[in-house]
Amino acid sequence: MANTPGVSVYLDSGKVANVLSKLNDIERESLPTEQRALMAGANTVVNSAKRRVPKASGTLSRSIHMEPDAEGNVLVGTDVKYAKWVEQGTKKMSGRPYLQPALLENEVRVRDQAAKALQQMLDSQGA
Repeated sequence: MANTPGVSVYLDSGKVANVLSKLNDIERESLPTEQRALMAGANTVVNSAKRRVPKASGTLSRSIHMEPDAEGNVLVGTDVKYAKWVEQGTKKMSGRPYLQPALLENEVRVRDQAAKALQQMLDSQGA
């Protein structure tokens, strides 16, 4: 480490993963009940898309995630630049859809899981 004034931090990857998991849990708990229920359903789409996506290096698969937006929705997607080309294809390459089919094949299951999660949250609050 450099001998400059400041703060040094040692990160143990196992502990970091544990802390990040706890922070994610806290973030989810702070979301509105409806949005948390949607996340329960969206998790099915994330897992299905990860199973479907072509895995040359695994980067695209690992990048598929869900996140809540400011309007109460839950978005499923990736920030990998080439993801759109894999999904939709290009002039030189056929598309290999993974997100759209993951949503379509799980539409009923997503609704059911979101409804179940919402009911569990309401039951736990005595509603």
